[in-house]
Amino acid sequence: MLRRLQLVKEFLEKSFRAVDPPVPAQSVRRADFNAVVAWLQQRFGWDIEAEDFFADLDQLHLVANVVKHGEGNSCEALLEKAPQLFRDFGHTWGNEGRGADDLRLERGHFIQFAGSVVQFIERFPTVGGT
Repeated sequence: MLRRLQLVKEFLEKSFRAVDPPVPAQSVRRADFNAVVAWLQQRFGWDIEAEDFFADLDQLHLVANVVKHGEGNSCEALLEKAPQLFRDFGHTWGNEGRGADDLRLERGHFIQFAGSVVQFIERFPTVGGT
């Protein structure tokens, strides 16, 4: 999963080099998800948040952060946005204490996320032959 996200970053590095003024590759590599979303709007005029696959991409970046870093802001945000990705203890009091160790990704989640990444790449605006 993390390797797939790296491929998306590489795709973005190439795409953002084609805009005027170009965004340095290092800036793209270090950018957080919200910065990339803002750049897409500013540099390409693409309101990606209006796309039907956006919620999946948003969840995917949070999943990657939770897998990489564990507990924290991304885990809390993912729990809020996609509680179905976490173990369900069957009781409100049990579910309130869920965290990174309770993340439960299934095959279908990977298929769904991969499909959203493909849609993102297919719909990406072309500039300068990218």
